[in-house]
Amino acid sequence: MYDYLKRAKEIEKDIIKDRRHIHQNPEVGDELPETYNYVTSRLKEMGYKPEKCAKYGVVATVGNSGKTFMIRADMDALPMEEDSGLPFASVYKDKAHTCGHDTHIAMLLGAAKLLKENERNLKGTVKLMFQPNEEGLNGAIDMIDDGVLNGVDRALALHIDATMPLGYLTVGRGHSFASNDFFDIEIIGKGGHAARPADAIDPINIMSHIQLAIQSLISREATPTETNVISITSVKAGEGAYNIIPDKAIMKGTLRTYNEEQRALLKVRLKEISEQIASVFKANAKITYHGDGIPALHCNEILSEELENYANELLGEGYVAEKPFKKVGSEDFAYICQRIPSGYFFLGAGPDEKSVWPYGQHNPKVVHNESAFCMGAAVYAQCASRWLEENR
Repeated sequence: MYDYLKRAKEIEKDIIKDRRHIHQNPEVGDELPETYNYVTSRLKEMGYKPEKCAKYGVVATVGNSGKTFMIRADMDALPMEEDSGLPFASVYKDKAHTCGHDTHIAMLLGAAKLLKENERNLKGTVKLMFQPNEEGLNGAIDMIDDGVLNGVDRALALHIDATMPLGYLTVGRGHSFASNDFFDIEIIGKGGHAARPADAIDPINIMSHIQLAIQSLISREATPTETNVISITSVKAGEGAYNIIPDKAIMKGTLRTYNEEQRALLKVRLKEISEQIASVFKANAKITYHGDGIPALHCNEILSEELENYANELLGEGYVAEKPFKKVGSEDFAYICQRIPSGYFFLGAGPDEKSVWPYGQHNPKVVHNESAFCMGAAVYAQCASRWLEENR
């Protein structure tokens, strides 16, 4: 049997080189021309014929006739400044790979090389999916609409985690990430002089009442045994004057849950509470949801068990956690999980096998141990090739 982990360690310098280049040159959203060019160039060097999918997504295949297993890596960075102190830190002040997607790209490129070298022994086809705009939660659906899932039987995604010990994996089983609905609530009142509030309709006062009522939805209306979160993350009213009551106020927030019935209920109640409280104070409120949101991510139980076994074969017993992960964060890989049975891993990239870094994803100081990358590349390749072998 081809030893993916041994070979991954032999090409570790190439994987790290890819990661450092991408880390230093981040791009955000679905505008990834440089990342796209780099990925396609590297794939061509390995003998692939990569194709563009959606705006800047990349798809390539390796293998033979039979079933198709897809491996996905997201590619976008975050619109924030990096403070890691790394010698290959972002060259930009407003863009940084603080979520680790740079490592995902490098690990999938590493897996691509491993699979290409072992192509004649593959019992089917492996599709490589390099996806833009995961942070914007639109990249996966854009690539799906452009046909990335055509012919795909199973899929796998992986995420790096600096707050887990080096080399350890956790596996998703069942609901593993929450749904996500972003919303704006605009309260339209009547501006006036701060000394004469009776002549105005104060949207800030109304906004405060709505905020408190929204929190009671979780404690008094949501099912206690279900995980539900509503967070108000931004409020804006007025222009900073001390003596002016503004005309309007705006709140932004997010609703997350694993249960579609709870999700539908809370979306309706958010609207009702906002509108009716505003009406009590003689104002109007309008709630706007950004698109359709994304569903909860559900990992297929049967596939997850298979993938866990393949990872244990590769890494040895004890490196795959017995307890599955469950995150209240969101992932647009959920759209793929809706359509085909899929699995998801978290890979530890702490300082060593017994300790973790103090900073995790989306923190400007986050650092990932480069020794984890060859493991991730090998896990990608092992899971794809073993599933094809066992399910031909």
